[in-house]
Amino acid sequence: MAKNDEKQCPIRTDRIFILDTNVLIHDPNAFSSFKGVVIGIPFVVLEELDTFKRETNEKGRHAREVIRRLDELRMQGSLHDGVPFQPNGTKSIIKVFLTPREVTFSDNLHAIKDDLIIQTAHELVQKNCNVTLVTKDINVRLKADVLGLHAEDYTKGKISYDDYYKGWINIPLPASELKSMSPNKILPIVQNHELFTNQFVILASEKNPGNRRLFRYLGGKNFKEVAPITIMNCFQARNIQQLMALELLMDDSVKLVTLLGP
Repeated sequence: MAKNDEKQCPIRTDRIFILDTNVLIHDPNAFSSFKGVVIGIPFVVLEELDTFKRETNEKGRHAREVIRRLDELRMQGSLHDGVPFQPNGTKSIIKVFLTPREVTFSDNLHAIKDDLIIQTAHELVQKNCNVTLVTKDINVRLKADVLGLHAEDYTKGKISYDDYYKGWINIPLPASELKSMSPNKILPIVQNHELFTNQFVILASEKNPGNRRLFRYLGGKNFKEVAPITIMNCFQARNIQQLMALELLMDDSVKLVTLLGP
């Protein structure tokens, strides 16, 4: 089975993904995200991992995990020449590239570690390799772009804003039905939606979305309509999402409120 996989997806030895330190700290399993290519680790990244491994936080824990995995690979072959890596049936090669001790692509950049990582990718491009620098550092991506290097973010595990749990749903209704709505009539309207306790339901007129009413789900079959809230006779919500936040923040039975937004 493995032999067939290798034939179907041969390793492209000239296709190299250079991983920045922050990628490995973010995801110690990042090696598994690249298939059929060379996964390059600049030597300076090993030095940074060695520094971070002493920390007692998550960064230190991830650094130690990456170092352990590289050490296991070292036992299978030379990281200098490249060690085959086959976690999910598709083989790649993990290779440590020596980092230049000075940055030659610009006189304006100091020989800091970020620039040495960029220099590593730059020298491989000069050897006609197809190189992508993978980094979570926006400034590193900007520098790489200025030098004509292909750089991208490591996005595995990133959740789109649209996929976040918003805490509310919006249901359009005819205006006449909206006007007569009450907490004890809302259940049939939301029966096709999975609601969580304290989730809000916005009922809006089909022809006039600005005409709407807000309800809060209390669990079971219970709902309550949320009325405008005024604090100290002067402070009010400026939009319906702020009204949802105030409704929860002013309720002592709700011990934790998470807000996301500008």
